[in-house]
Amino acid sequence: QQTAGEGLKRYIAVSIRNKYLAFSKADTDLKKNNQLSDDLVSVEPDFLEEYIFREALDKLTEKQREIIVFKYLHNYTNNEIAKILNISRQAVNQIKNRAVETLREYYR
Repeated sequence: QQTAGEGLKRYIAVSIRNKYLAFSKADTDLKKNNQLSDDLVSVEPDFLEEYIFREALDKLTEKQREIIVFKYLHNYTNNEIAKILNISRQAVNQIKNRAVETLREYYR
């Protein structure tokens, strides 16, 4: 059974993969039409995934970004994050939920 964090990580990974596939298809279409795009032709998959992830994080507020990084990249609990940021556990949960919704909207 997946935890919420694992589910979000999987959702983001699948979304990044789908964005990468869309970029690859666009690149292939451009090549077919003999209109090469320097940006897409030279981009490595790892770099592209990082770029898309950073672009998604840029849609969040600074506090949302901090909480998402603590929660899903460092696997901190809401209580631990609350202590680090000196806010309530409920505030952490509310901010996290808004951030997750923003990311879901971005990846649609």
